[in-house]
Amino acid sequence: MIAIGRFHLSSEDIQLLQYLAEGLSNKEIAARLDVADYTVKNRLRRTKRKLGVTGRSQAIEFAVRNGFGVPLDSLSQFASESRSKGRA
Repeated sequence: MIAIGRFHLSSEDIQLLQYLAEGLSNKEIAARLDVADYTVKNRLRRTKRKLGVTGRSQAIEFAVRNGFGVPLDSLSQFASESRSKGRA
């Protein structure tokens, strides 16, 4: 267990948060972990419960704010580039 503030996260939780912060889908995460999609869904549900968040976006925000993924300014830059290319 790793304590981050008041949260006690397993290495499995942290790995999942890193993949979320990278923007991977459940299916992509499942492929990387060599598990079924529903296993990822269950792990994500458990991790969100530990964090006290209700949605995937809140879990991603937690991950990014705690250094598990790309910086928030990088996400803003990506969003701007996507809009300019007609992706969003």
